[in-house]
Amino acid sequence: LDYDSLIKALENILNDVDLYSKNISSFCIKTKKNDIILPQELMLEKIMGIL
Repeated sequence: LDYDSLIKALENILNDVDLYSKNISSFCIKTKKNDIILPQELMLEKIMGIL
């Protein structure tokens, strides 16, 4: 899986996530293009499952 495919898959996972919510704890994935903000509740296994 190449870099762009990984980013696209992550973005697809996050389609329904309110990235602008200020009420959730979040962490950030640093990428070459932009930062992807993930809610802390999103399980890493879900992300790793696309690899």
